Amino acid sequence: MLDRTFVDSRRRPLIVDFKLSRHGGADAGAFLDRERERYRTQLETYAQVMHEIDPRPIRVGLYFPLVPGWREWAPAFVRTRLHEQPDAWSRATITEALDRDPRRR
Repeated sequence: MLDRTFVDSRRRPLIVDFKLSRHGGADAGAFLDRERERYRTQLETYAQVMHEIDPRPIRVGLYFPLVPGWREWAPAFVRTRLHEQPDAWSRATITEALDRDPRRR
């Protein structure tokens, strides 16, 4: 089940999966990178299903509010199709979209 999906101000769709994992080690970045690989197939499957509904280039992301941390990427099928180089969406973009969600009020 998708945790969150939205279209940003530049009209790019994004799927966000919230993870409540904790990390007690020193290298949070390495932890986030491992988690991205761990959940890559799950999120890219969501993206393929969503792509059937919305053909725009989609991005996926993992949000870890307890770390805190964020990892996002373009699924492989999108990068291959568009010859896209991965570019980062800012955490501010995600926060902005979540703040606009009326269910969070």
